[in-house]
Amino acid sequence: MSPGRFIVFEGTEGSGKSTQVRLLGERMRAAGLPVDVTREPGGTPAGEAIRTLLFSEAGAGAAPRTVALLHTAARAEHVARRIEPAVASGTHVLCDRFLDSTLAYQGGGSGLPIDELLELQSFAVGNCEPDLRVLIAVDVEVGLQRRFGVDEEVNWIDRAGLDFHSRVQAVFQDRARTYPTQWLVVDGDQPATAVSEEIVLGLRRLFPEFAGL
Repeated sequence: MSPGRFIVFEGTEGSGKSTQVRLLGERMRAAGLPVDVTREPGGTPAGEAIRTLLFSEAGAGAAPRTVALLHTAARAEHVARRIEPAVASGTHVLCDRFLDSTLAYQGGGSGLPIDELLELQSFAVGNCEPDLRVLIAVDVEVGLQRRFGVDEEVNWIDRAGLDFHSRVQAVFQDRARTYPTQWLVVDGDQPATAVSEEIVLGLRRLFPEFAGL
């Protein structure tokens, strides 16, 4: 049995990446492809518990290194308990955020050294690398306006300020420019259906097993 593909979706707040993960998962299921849709932080009981802590008021007051360690701990569990077993079984895994989000948010946004964060991620994930990272690129202000339009979803990260989120975006952009073969960058200012079609076209071009999508 061939292993599944591990595809990660990244982007700033309000980019629409969660919507695109859901749409692609639905499309894969309709095409008869085995797929597991998951998210970070989360994806496992321990990961979801860490997510609750991170987005709580206690998480809002935590030091940046603490936040980075919590995200990374959730990721280590996610990789070991869900991502690697699914991929090994031939299931395609679609993940809403992965290690580049830690580099962008705790590195770019909070100012932690990215080289140290990379070492930490390497320890956490081992040889588990995405087959593709999809960056949904939107203007930071537009994305934040979208987020604040859905009040029940707003958290302390959304309220971190425009400068913080601009630094986050800069790291995502730099990663995509530096490693172009690892990334598919899609214009997230388009309607969601157009973004979805662009992602599917990219997958068809890159991976023969998705030709029927």
